[in-house]
Amino acid sequence: MLTQFSRTIARKASTGVASKRMMSAITGVNAREIIDSRGNPTVEVDITTATGTYTASVPSGASTGAYEAHELRDGGSRYLGKGCLQAVENAKTVLADAVMGIDAADQRAIDEAMIKADGTHNKANVGANAILGISLAASTAGAAAKGIPLWKHYAEVAENPIPETMPVPCFNVINGGEHAGNKLAFQEFFVIPTGAATLSESMEIFCETFHALKGAIKANKFGGDATFFLVVVVVILAVAAASGSIVPGAQCPRGSVWILSKIRQPEA
Repeated sequence: MLTQFSRTIARKASTGVASKRMMSAITGVNAREIIDSRGNPTVEVDITTATGTYTASVPSGASTGAYEAHELRDGGSRYLGKGCLQAVENAKTVLADAVMGIDAADQRAIDEAMIKADGTHNKANVGANAILGISLAASTAGAAAKGIPLWKHYAEVAENPIPETMPVPCFNVINGGEHAGNKLAFQEFFVIPTGAATLSESMEIFCETFHALKGAIKANKFGGDATFFLVVVVVILAVAAASGSIVPGAQCPRGSVWILSKIRQPEA
């Protein structure tokens, strides 16, 4: 009797898990071309499960390294060669076939299925922008299926032992390379307020540092010690890059790091 009762409970639990998986199984994939904040095309994807439709768009950097995953562009004259129609088509066909029916909460299975469908080391066949769009939308669907916030879903996927630790924000204050149109070897110089107790305090530290940096550069307060720069510091003029940070006319990263090290927060 007890054994039969235990089997009944086990069967009900198993049925419940299977039912949840059916509810979160991917039943549809759609994709479209949209325009990003730089005025360039990118990919947006919808993932549909029994509980709803979940959407994500793909970020696109100003520069792509030789060893990064391949971002598929159409070439030709349309959008100066930056169209994403082929990546969109790949998301709706090849990749949709690969992920259809997989539990949206099983992020690893989804990503592995798409990588297998692509068949290259750098995602060159179907495009990393097509793969990432589906992956991001699926993760949103997966979090909804589990009834938890997206950040907690990512923490579980990453097997993070301390999932509720607030990350420290990184603030970009100086830009170089493709982000700025200069010859500075490093693209980004970050201020990371590790001593801040809250996100609000982190933002306060960054804003004070950023404005102090702009003011010091405009006033040319660094004198002869700033000879790391190949251009006089005052030439910087606190020009804003596409990301909102400062664009120096210098080429030497040491100079930018040196100036950042000299900036102090205003005293209370």
